[in-house]
Amino acid sequence: MWKEKQSTINSNIRPEKYIVYISNKKTKIESTLSYDSQGRICQADFQYSEAFVGPRYYFDEHGNITDSIDTDAGYTICWAQAMAIGKAHAGHKMHKTKPNLILTKEDEEIIRWQFFYTNKKEKRKRVIIDGQTGRILEERRVVVICSN
Repeated sequence: MWKEKQSTINSNIRPEKYIVYISNKKTKIESTLSYDSQGRICQADFQYSEAFVGPRYYFDEHGNITDSIDTDAGYTICWAQAMAIGKAHAGHKMHKTKPNLILTKEDEEIIRWQFFYTNKKEKRKRVIIDGQTGRILEERRVVVICSN
């Protein structure tokens, strides 16, 4: 799927023009490939749910990797382990037909996974998982406030 977007990537001066999203049905990892207006790759990254996982690559105008960032730096618990820990913790509390599972990372300085799910009463819950030990740090109800 091609999507048009104008922005500037990292230290590259080349604006990205097209973004291609490729979803792996088995792993549920989405690869995002960004291209400039001449069809040359600018950036590639990977996402599971709402969390960036693995490396993020930056390319020069010749398609050579100029930089990479390890989005998992500091995490010893990978996305798959965090998802399994979250599901195991939610277990019987999780809504059976529409659990709405979401996995994200906290900001760059705090090594934690945030696992969101819908319980049987259709209330959203957030489970904080330590990104280094896999220990459950807390579980809280998520309150959604809508303003008009």
